[in-house]
Amino acid sequence: KLVNLLADAPTRVNAFISAILEIARNHQLNQEHFYYSALRAYQELHLNYFEAIEDSVASCLRTFGLDKKGLQIDKLQNTLKDHYNYRFKSIDLEKHPNLKGLRSVLKIKHKPVLYINPTLQESQILFILGREIAFNFLKIEERPLTFSHHKAKNFNEVLNNFKASYFSIALLINQNELHRDLESFFSSETFEASQIEDLTKKYKVSPEMLFQRMTNILPKKMGLKNLFFLRFNNNNHSDYYT
Repeated sequence: KLVNLLADAPTRVNAFISAILEIARNHQLNQEHFYYSALRAYQELHLNYFEAIEDSVASCLRTFGLDKKGLQIDKLQNTLKDHYNYRFKSIDLEKHPNLKGLRSVLKIKHKPVLYINPTLQESQILFILGREIAFNFLKIEERPLTFSHHKAKNFNEVLNNFKASYFSIALLINQNELHRDLESFFSSETFEASQIEDLTKKYKVSPEMLFQRMTNILPKKMGLKNLFFLRFNNNNHSDYYT
């Protein structure tokens, strides 16, 4: 009930959050930890599947005439240009080296200007553009202007940021198509890593984006509700893993 209240009426529970934070400080739990813990609980409560956002994605595809099977960078940029007056520039990393860790920065003046990190891969740019479409199509005003690092000001901003990210991945990876692909994957009697790699190529997404989308589909569509992920990083094929 609490996490539903937080999601449905965030401004009405700010006083309550303040009271909780007073208690949390005694246990070294800061404000951002509380917001993200509440978000995780909200996701678990709904099996990380949100019908309203899925419906909005389908409506967006129809409204802008986007092909769910072939989204391209120029197509998403043109959608933002034509419908929301966006302009696009690259972040000048030589002039602003302190922005190296950011993937994008949105500057809002007369017209929104989206600065994109020039080192990004195609899948990362598609995700960022999808997020911008989400913020506008869903009419979300309270939002971070940088991605991916920002300090959350309140739960509403955390929730809106999650909704936009969910929308973007759902835009790039159609739920019904991925469901069919996963059924095919799990019907095999032996594990084939190449099948997962093929899916990242098919949808033009990173492994993180694919697995994020799987956390929407597996619990809701396939009944696999207890998911646990381990990520191993291995630099330059060394014997050292993190």
